[in-house]
Amino acid sequence: MPRELLRSVLLDLPPIISATACYGTGDDENWGKPLGIVTFGSTVLHDLRSVTKSIVGMLYGIALADGQVPPPEARLYDQFPEYAELARLDASASLSPTCSA
Repeated sequence: MPRELLRSVLLDLPPIISATACYGTGDDENWGKPLGIVTFGSTVLHDLRSVTKSIVGMLYGIALADGQVPPPEARLYDQFPEYAELARLDASASLSPTCSA
């Protein structure tokens, strides 16, 4: 990765989590609107639109390693036995192109 694209680094060294900030300078945008050259730092707001996927993925990986969640290939309905009847429904019946009033 080119250094000018690097905004920050989080270093995890168990048993202590140690955050090491390494800020750079580069082009930035806000919802597609160019902001020009920005010097990133601890007081500069960062665009967080994609961070949710990363955090959820990280938390799922931790839970998976601890055996707290099923593997990705597990069937969804198997995780919710109270909805077993939904798994038996014919999916094509619920996707009818007609609408009844």
